[in-house]
Amino acid sequence: MIVLISSEESISNEIKIVEKILIQFPEVLFHLRKPMMTELQMENWLKNIDKSHYKRISTHQHHRAAEKLGLTLLHQKEMIRNIEFSSAFSSTSFHQKKEAEKEYKTFDYFFCSPVFQSISKPNYASSEHWNIQNCPVDFKEKAVALGGLDLSTIAKAKELGFQNFAFLGAVWESANPFDQFSLIHKTCLENAQSV
Repeated sequence: MIVLISSEESISNEIKIVEKILIQFPEVLFHLRKPMMTELQMENWLKNIDKSHYKRISTHQHHRAAEKLGLTLLHQKEMIRNIEFSSAFSSTSFHQKKEAEKEYKTFDYFFCSPVFQSISKPNYASSEHWNIQNCPVDFKEKAVALGGLDLSTIAKAKELGFQNFAFLGAVWESANPFDQFSLIHKTCLENAQSV
């Protein structure tokens, strides 16, 4: 699984880039995570994407509006996971391996974050060592490496036991996000084949 997460900031031609990625790479999931976006702004953002892509788009906020538009992938933020839980949530994020091992079965997939020093958040690193090689098979199938993932760290994440990867800063902070994502996608596939 390869996941692209939106930048928190507005990116020039972002919707066109996202749609091009979703067309070119039909197995990729996209997470719309814009904490400052109002519900109306999110609805307008989504209405500019072809509805055929909705089944591969997850939202991190304004879930009722997302469901109203027909989106079925919903991400539950870590801070509300213990307060507000519904089986409607497909994914969540864990920052501690022990917590992930305890709760992962509830979700279709989950982010382990940050695995490496974050690219999009300066000085954001984890004290957690995300080596999941000895975790159960179903844990590894659902775990998605997030944080500091770029062309140079994909193989390292694989060595830690990850099969699934999420990208944010490596794509959106590049001069050409689509071309950069294409390189990342190719590298992920090459690493998947070198088992």
